[in-house]
Amino acid sequence: MTDTLTLAYFAAKGGQGTTVIAASVALTRAKTGRRTLLIDAAQHHDTYAALGCPEPTEQNAVTEVVPNLDLVAAEPDKVADEIDTTGYEVAVIDFGQKRPTVGTATIVTRACYLALRRALAVTPPPDNAIVIAEPGRALDDTDVASVLGLPIVATIRTDPSVARTVDAGLLASRIPQAIDRHRYELLHAPTAVTT
Repeated sequence: MTDTLTLAYFAAKGGQGTTVIAASVALTRAKTGRRTLLIDAAQHHDTYAALGCPEPTEQNAVTEVVPNLDLVAAEPDKVADEIDTTGYEVAVIDFGQKRPTVGTATIVTRACYLALRRALAVTPPPDNAIVIAEPGRALDDTDVASVLGLPIVATIRTDPSVARTVDAGLLASRIPQAIDRHRYELLHAPTAVTT
């Protein structure tokens, strides 16, 4: 990887919202005019469907999603070796359930006992966390911060509009308000540049 701001997202347990968060961060960065590469390094490469893009027929094929945002699929263990980020200011990586090996590692988690239990076992620990808050949970973002000992970048409340947007493949054309209202936090979270 070149001198590119690299932001990596993952979850210790499936179904936490990592793909939607990574795609939303990449879209937000691209909309500020920064040339951004979104790398889908999750097991099933669901980012294409969430963004309403056709899956590529060739390995490492780059797909333009919107102006300033390209998408490419990669295997998690090969991201640093196979994906060239030259010409991109930002690389956003969805690592799915695998601990990132590059960039600033942000865990996406619900305030859920099972998810936190798995998150505690992640080594090395992530750099920070994004909490997906659901109504009716016994735990909240304060509990997540206390248990994991991590700064919370943003707490995003669940909203049915997010699922509807993703299910329709419209995430590329409209970031749901539940996520967009955290634009500032997502743009100014602690970050690292990899060389």
